[in-house]
Amino acid sequence: MGQRYYRLVFSFLLFLLLLPGGLRSAVAQQQKNLDVWFERGMTAYEEARYDDAVEAFNWVARRDRKRAEAQYMLALTHLAVGDVKAADKAIVRALRREPENVKYLSLQLQLGFPRDRILALREQKKHDLATKILALDPDNVHANLRLGIEESMEFFDFRKRVTMPDYEAELTDPFDLEAQRTIGNNILDKSKRADKGYPRAIEHYERVLAADPAFRLIYTQLAFLYAAQDDYASIEELAQAMHGYFPQDPYTWLYLGYARYRLGKMEAAWAHFQVARSLMPPAMRAVFEDVTRLMSAEDKARVDQDPSFDPAAFWKRNDPRLLTGYNERWMEHYARLVYSALLYSEPRVDLEGWNSDRGRVYVRYGPPENEYFLSNAVEHCISVLATITNFHIFEYPDVRLAFGNSQPRLNEYPLYSPCSNDGFLLDYTLVAKEVFRREPERFERARGTYPYLVNVFKGPADQADVLVPYGIPVPFNPESDSLRLHTGGFAISDDGLVDEARRALTALDPRQIRAFAEDTFWVDVHHLRVSPGSHEVSIEYEMDPGEIVGFQRSDVEVPDFSSEALQLSDVLLAYGVEEAPGVSTEGLIARNGFVITPAPWGVYRAGQPLYFYFETYNLSRDAGGATRYNVEAVLVEKRDEKGLRDLIQQAFGARERVGVSAEFEETGTSRDEGQYLILDTRDQPVGTYVLAVRVTDDRTSQTAEAQRTVILE
Repeated sequence: MGQRYYRLVFSFLLFLLLLPGGLRSAVAQQQKNLDVWFERGMTAYEEARYDDAVEAFNWVARRDRKRAEAQYMLALTHLAVGDVKAADKAIVRALRREPENVKYLSLQLQLGFPRDRILALREQKKHDLATKILALDPDNVHANLRLGIEESMEFFDFRKRVTMPDYEAELTDPFDLEAQRTIGNNILDKSKRADKGYPRAIEHYERVLAADPAFRLIYTQLAFLYAAQDDYASIEELAQAMHGYFPQDPYTWLYLGYARYRLGKMEAAWAHFQVARSLMPPAMRAVFEDVTRLMSAEDKARVDQDPSFDPAAFWKRNDPRLLTGYNERWMEHYARLVYSALLYSEPRVDLEGWNSDRGRVYVRYGPPENEYFLSNAVEHCISVLATITNFHIFEYPDVRLAFGNSQPRLNEYPLYSPCSNDGFLLDYTLVAKEVFRREPERFERARGTYPYLVNVFKGPADQADVLVPYGIPVPFNPESDSLRLHTGGFAISDDGLVDEARRALTALDPRQIRAFAEDTFWVDVHHLRVSPGSHEVSIEYEMDPGEIVGFQRSDVEVPDFSSEALQLSDVLLAYGVEEAPGVSTEGLIARNGFVITPAPWGVYRAGQPLYFYFETYNLSRDAGGATRYNVEAVLVEKRDEKGLRDLIQQAFGARERVGVSAEFEETGTSRDEGQYLILDTRDQPVGTYVLAVRVTDDRTSQTAEAQRTVILE
């Protein structure tokens, strides 16, 4: 009776429940419970209580299989804890309910079909899914990102690419394309495919930025594409947009500096690079400040042992134009590091571009004269795992370097060393090592062609006077055209800037303008003062500012004039010398009572008198304080460098002088004497000559000589 009673009660309750009102109430209660659990799951997810979130979303999903949103949130929760496969299962279940839901499709694209083990199949599925999403939502961030990456890889794989289908390693340098053509190998250009991928990649990335302008990765991806094509204007525009969202990101300023430096906007680039440096984290700043990347192994070892080494002095010494407020060599270094970071980095193996082999070469030597990617050049190794089929070649004027890639999907190309059984091939690791030793770094300075001559004389105390007459081309009428001219002379040592002289003019003195066969020059003189030792002397000018620039440098070995031995100064070539102290010396040299009109280069018209000035130091005096010495000067034609020394010695010793010469005895009372001579060149043909001066001290028989090249035109 008991069992029957309970069955009757249960049937009655069921009957009440199935009444229309009761059914609605039960369903409502069930829905309410589902909503409560779903909200509970959302709260747990937002608070990063992922175990509670999984429990809640699972509770909902088991009781309402049609609620796709629960599966979607379950997928997000699994993804948050790194369980990609569980997330993939959940999103697949969500898509069974709502197969056209773009949000769900986007998450599936992000997950990338992890259960498919075949890479090619996964990649094809991602491509198809991204295409499907864009058909539903053309501005979808994830689909555009995916297809942008695909097109970028297409560009990356085929830019500057050639292939040799019939390649045979018969050459010591198999990457010499001209030699390959000579032996009959067919070379095919595959770079056209890159031309198609480039604009499509940019279009997809720009759509991503339009939808999400704070998507940081896209700025790097676009900067890579633009840098690969040398599109500096687009990098500049990109960096300006990036600044609105990432003003404290050092790469914002590096991209701006890089673009504007390459566009010739030097002052702006200098300022941007300085800001970038101030924003860099310590590890990154250490890379950008490491000048040992530009040194030989020996110099680097020496610097490592020198706690007083100053990188600022290194950059000052290597600044090509000290007249400006910026350092082009320093900026070039930064630009090369930025390019290396964009083109040669591989995040999947934690490789920074500047630490890669290609980056180290690029930072040292800059853009190669020619570069290309070569496929189908197979290293003949016994081990299949060691086979390399992709190469990146850098060609500089004096060296070719090859980098090999054994994993085509990775942007990693170490210097190529062949297998031991291919010993006839070049080992480019060793080639690079030798190049680094021979030439630690390279920076092409666009030197001018204007004339200048460095002349070193004894100065006060232990210093020397460096007098540099120079000529600046005058491509206008100086009497009617306005100008702004800045000139500078600089002496640089290993410790940095030693001395400088600057001038700023708005008009040129016509008395300083001289016409030559090649050009017309305004002639002036810079006076520097330095200590004995090795120096560089730089002569620079800039007109209207930055429109016309020029700079030239010379290595100068300054002697120690404090020695007691007989010494001569340099031979200062001149167009005239007067004994007229006190006259205006604008563009002239006043020294020891003489006013000298200097020649900025050793060029004279044939038949023009050849003036020159020199000084003799440390003459000996007799008991009465008098000096006596012999002066000889000869001008001999410079035909053969090998026999020049013998020719000059013969000219000094010949009874009948060769070429043009002068000899005389001189007396005085000072140990240091300055004097000038004039040689007559009327009977001399045009050509290149050497002017040699010898002084002999009669008391000690010591001799000293000096030479200077002269051209008669």
